[in-house]
Amino acid sequence: MGMNQKPLWVCFDLGGILLEILHTLEERLELCDANARGLVLPEDVFPELGRLNMAYQRGLFSWEETREQLVGATGRFGFTESDWDKIEEGIIVGKKPDADNVVALCKAHGYRLGVLSNTCELHVEQFESLSFFEHLPAEYRVYSHRERILKPDVSAYRCFEERVGAQSTSILFFDDTPENISAAKEIGWRAFHIPRGEPVLPHFERALAGIE
Repeated sequence: MGMNQKPLWVCFDLGGILLEILHTLEERLELCDANARGLVLPEDVFPELGRLNMAYQRGLFSWEETREQLVGATGRFGFTESDWDKIEEGIIVGKKPDADNVVALCKAHGYRLGVLSNTCELHVEQFESLSFFEHLPAEYRVYSHRERILKPDVSAYRCFEERVGAQSTSILFFDDTPENISAAKEIGWRAFHIPRGEPVLPHFERALAGIE
C-alpha cells in the first residue's frame, strides 16, 4: 500500500489518548497523601523508579516483586507497600471525556481498531471494563507486559503489525509521547502526536480529514 492510499487500521495508545491517567510522579505520590504526610523523594531516586516501572511494564516482574523493589528504593523516605499499592491502583483515572466519540468516529470512517500500550495487568483489568473497549477486539490489543516489549522499541510496533496482519503504511497511530511517535514514523507508520491535556477528538478529526 502506498502513502497515497487510505490506511486500514487505527492503532491507539491508551494513556493520554483514550484514558485519563496520572502521568507525573508528583501527581501519583498525592494518591498516598505524600505532601500532607511530609514525605519527599529526592530527585536522584527518580531514575531508579523509572527503571523499575519500565521493567514492570515489560513484564519482567510481578507487581509484588516490583512493589518490594520500590519500597527498597523509597522506604528510607517513609514510603510503604500500602503507599505503592494506592499509587498503582489510582494511576488510571477513567476514560477521556471524548473517548467514545473518538472510537465512534474511527469506526464511522471504516477503520479497523487496535491497541498498542505500555501497561500492566492491574490496569488492563481496570480499563477493559470501559464502554468503548467493546469496539476494540481483544485479539488486536497488544500490551507491553504480556508481549515483553515496550514502546518505543521497534519490536513493539512489529508485534502489532504481525498481530493484525498489516503493513506499516496501513496503520494510523495516535500517541501522546513524542518518542513513540518518532519510532512509529521511522518504520513507516502514519503517526500523530496528541499533546497531553488537550481534547483528543479535534486531533482525530484533523488527522482523518488529512488522510482522506
